[in-house]
Amino acid sequence: MAQVTKRGSKWQARIQWRDSNKNYRRTKSKSGFNTKAAAREWAIEEAAKLNKGVMLFSTKSIFVIFIILSHFSPHGL
Repeated sequence: MAQVTKRGSKWQARIQWRDSNKNYRRTKSKSGFNTKAAAREWAIEEAAKLNKGVMLFSTKSIFVIFIILSHFSPHGL
């Protein structure tokens, strides 16, 4: 979910999502955009990263997945 608001003379964009690991609500925001369109574009790009899984996994989760795969893989990783 994306939210774009005007703060003074600049624009702020904020995205919210649920963390897939622990179901926590997460937010990321950025301000200082000169136009509403620029703020909206940033929010769309960040949401696309979420959909691709770029920010969904923490380092700890990736390490656990690596350990599991290396343990159960017949050839290791």
